[in-house]
Amino acid sequence: LSVLSLLILLTLSKISIFFGLLSVLPIIFYPTMKRLNYYPQVFLGLVFNMGVFIGWFAVYDTITLMPFLLYAACALWTVGYDTIYAHQDKIDDLKAGVKSMALLLEDKTTEVVWRMYQVMILLLMIVGLNMHMNILFYLIAAFGAYHLYWQTETLDINNPKDCAEKFHSNIHFGLIILVAIIIGRI
Repeated sequence: LSVLSLLILLTLSKISIFFGLLSVLPIIFYPTMKRLNYYPQVFLGLVFNMGVFIGWFAVYDTITLMPFLLYAACALWTVGYDTIYAHQDKIDDLKAGVKSMALLLEDKTTEVVWRMYQVMILLLMIVGLNMHMNILFYLIAAFGAYHLYWQTETLDINNPKDCAEKFHSNIHFGLIILVAIIIGRI
């Protein structure tokens, strides 16, 4: 898969190739983050979303603020949903002596994750404005924002099954935003 990914990457622009190669080392180091600090979810958010730059610069050949805002939005979303996911593993993490934002935030998780989601939505709106999205983008994205509100408002961080359901519900959020983008460009 790595060879196939590299072959695809090499067909893109030089700046896309740069960001693709830049992401290799952090990907290799990600599994050790839980042993080093309480922020493996932040590291995951930063690494996992490097594809924003690869895709953006495959389409646009100029550097603007927009891909960086989109990257930040995606990273915040990843940190949020992965922190929810981490609550499923917190008992095992404690036994294994590894760290996570779930262990760091404890009962403050829903508040912090909701704040991250709010900033993420704001960043998406700014990108939408700069990409000249139509009004339907914002209306549909509002459903996405409500979905994230519901997710954090009803989250039971002490119930692994509920954490798993809320984590998986991010598929719905992603689909809502995809539809918003597609319809917003019509």
